[in-house]
Amino acid sequence: MDTTIEHSPPPSRRVAVGVACLACVTLLSLMSVFSQVKTLGLGWHEEHYRQRLDNVVAGNADSPGQYRPLSDTAVAKLCNLAKAWAGNLPPGTTLGPLDFLRQRPVGTVFVAIRVGQNILIFLLALLFFRRLGISFYLGLLGISALAWAMTHANQDSDLAINTYSEILFYLLAGLAILHGRPVWIPVITVLAAMNRETSVFIPVMLFSSTVRLQPSLKLSRPIVRTSTFAMGLYWGIFFGLRQYFGARGWAVHPSGAHPGVALLFHNLAWPDTWTNLAGTLGLMPVLALIAWRAWPRTLKAFFWAIVPVWFPLHFCFGAMAETRLVLVPLVMVFLPGVLIAVQHWRALAASPREVEA
Repeated sequence: MDTTIEHSPPPSRRVAVGVACLACVTLLSLMSVFSQVKTLGLGWHEEHYRQRLDNVVAGNADSPGQYRPLSDTAVAKLCNLAKAWAGNLPPGTTLGPLDFLRQRPVGTVFVAIRVGQNILIFLLALLFFRRLGISFYLGLLGISALAWAMTHANQDSDLAINTYSEILFYLLAGLAILHGRPVWIPVITVLAAMNRETSVFIPVMLFSSTVRLQPSLKLSRPIVRTSTFAMGLYWGIFFGLRQYFGARGWAVHPSGAHPGVALLFHNLAWPDTWTNLAGTLGLMPVLALIAWRAWPRTLKAFFWAIVPVWFPLHFCFGAMAETRLVLVPLVMVFLPGVLIAVQHWRALAASPREVEA
């Protein structure tokens, strides 16, 4: 008779693991943000990115930037507050370690927000991976790969704070679905739709998670109603923003290619598209899809909700060499798919006794 009693780790060990995890997440965040900032230089962002944010606030931005007000407006307001605060300090005031905030308030706000965003992204990604059944150790490997991918996603890119906010919204939506809390999806959808129009796939994630094809098609009516309601909210905000701000000309791509077929062919023919995609995604999509059968059903649902439309949409309407555009499918689908594949292949290679253990 097996009388083995499992003991949970002592509180001191849990605290030590938590502190170590937070330290790792912070270091990865600092590294990835440093790489992003140095690409164009903090001075460039203080001048040009700040102007882009101010254009959104003033209603003078091009499409689609004008219709992404949530993050951009919040960051612009924080920059104004920091600049006003620094300007009101008496001459000669020193703040010790915070003196950089007095000297360069806008740059400090930019860096602080981006570091905070990445810390949250990595922590939520760890929780997302664990909820999918991925071990904590492999989760750390996953966020390390994500940080590496972020350092290869900076071509022709400003700080793109709304892009990283979108990753946060997708991770929150994924966690809400995995925890069986679909009631949060309409709330997340409203915020995400105010942030970027590519949040349209969040309600689709919820809908696809309820589809059962075997042994016959089955749907959960409450979840279908919730996802339909969330999608209605999304389109209401989508058209409402365009009605409120009015028509805007599409931002011209540096190549001169117009959105649609012309931009699609440009993306396909431009070598930077493929070199940057290779640097950001690597072999992760291939390695993940090889282990498709080992994926949990919800991860397969997220794949069908996001990937088949995400890439064609961005090839036709975005500059695919700016591979920050593929970070959402990377963190929501391909990275967990690879990590699950590693666990699956390890189990196959293990002896039957080890598998049971």
